[in-house]
Amino acid sequence: MSRHYRMGRLALPAVALLAIAPLSACSTGVMDLEVGDCFDASALEGADEVSTVDTVDCTEEHTGEVFGSLEHAESETAPALQDLFDEADEHCYYEFQSFVGVPYEESAHEYYVVSPTQESWENADDRTSLCLLVSEPVSGSLENSGT
Repeated sequence: MSRHYRMGRLALPAVALLAIAPLSACSTGVMDLEVGDCFDASALEGADEVSTVDTVDCTEEHTGEVFGSLEHAESETAPALQDLFDEADEHCYYEFQSFVGVPYEESAHEYYVVSPTQESWENADDRTSLCLLVSEPVSGSLENSGT
């Protein structure tokens, strides 16, 4: 049974206004995440599409970390979403061991694949899939953690 999940992106990141938010967290559009960013992964739970996550410094407690990305080949029309996901999923699977230091099957962590939607592909020039590591709360990067 596989533990990784398919996610999508909205074409334009939504802006969320919060009355009270922790000073250390910053709402970031998923399309703006980069390898090495850490975030609160609670927005991913049960979601089909995610537009923003709360990013934090990796030295602070967090439950998610971007560990890889894949730039898909250009095409005028969006490829089948399943094809994008399958290509990114294979990439993330192999990147996982390189990043964490143990094979996915031996790790206590999960990963999510965030791939472009047809709308973001066509309207926002979105060609990047992301590999998101999800864990119990940790402080510090899980890179080379061996867990």
